[in-house]
Order: sequence, then C-alpha cells, then structure tokens
Amino acid sequence: MRRRRLPEATFDDMALEELAIEADEIDRIYELWEASRTPDGESTQDQPKQPAAGDAAADSEREQQLRLELGDAGYDAMLYATGERNRLVLRTLNDDSPSARAGLETGDELIHYGDWRIYRWEDLKQGGGAEKPEFIPLVVLRQGQLVEIDLPTGWLVVGATWLEQRRPPLLD
Repeated sequence: MRRRRLPEATFDDMALEELAIEADEIDRIYELWEASRTPDGESTQDQPKQPAAGDAAADSEREQQLRLELGDAGYDAMLYATGERNRLVLRTLNDDSPSARAGLETGDELIHYGDWRIYRWEDLKQGGGAEKPEFIPLVVLRQGQLVEIDLPTGWLVVGATWLEQRRPPLLD
C-alpha cells in the first residue's frame, strides 16, 4: 500500500483506497487537484503552498474546469479526499411544505437538481438550467438508494433546512 503524506495532509489518498478506488484513478484525481491549486496549473507538491488566487471569477472558472475534467464521480472523490463537504443533506422538513408533499424526507442527500450534480449549496445557483419549468427533477440518495422526485420549481428551501456534510463519494 502506498502512502502519500503532504505537509498539510490535505489529500487523503488512503480514504479513497479504502473505498476500493483504483490507484490510477486516485493518481489522476490527485494530479488534477494539485494542478488546480495554482493559477498557472503548475504543481505545488515540491513548493511552499501559494496564497489563494483571490480572484473569485478565476477561482470559479478553475473549479468548473476541474469538475469537467474529473467528472461527477472523480470530483466527488476529490472533495472527500480533501476533507471538503460534498453533500447537501435535508436536516429538517415541515410536514406541510411543498418539499414534503413532493416526497422529500429528512436525511435525504441531494444528488441532482435538474441536470446539475450538487455537492454544495452554491451549486444550486447553477442547477436546473436556464429554463424554469413547472417542476424540477431531483435525485436524492435515501438509505443507499437513488430516488427521483419532481419538485415544484422554486420550492426546495421553503419549509426545509439543508446542511452541508462530508460523505463518502458516489462511485459509478
């Protein structure tokens, strides 16, 4: 078993090994993550950690590029390995809320909002697409099973409290 220890211990490859992710995929995830940590894409492995880029637009663009390069499962695994929160979990739900009537339950983990994969709260800003249909399809993880729910558009947060948490990644 290989062990990679960074000074800040910010990428836990052993956590991914425990999930039976292949070594080549772990290396690919690590290399893309490491390259994304600097504005020019150069690795910081043998250099002191550079300060954050600070430009929110540039950071967002790098984040989107990383999501595209890694794909859903790889990006989820990267968030998990770096200790980031990678799931929105329904913490509380009013019984008479639109979300409850649509079928959401406390403990559901939001996976897709429309066609957009959700990892954190800010992902919802991009989810659902430009069109605003009457209902938006959601996919939640409930007790290990993926469940599809059609929710009236705009009602995801009414009568509900969502909490960001770190959970094991969903593997393809």
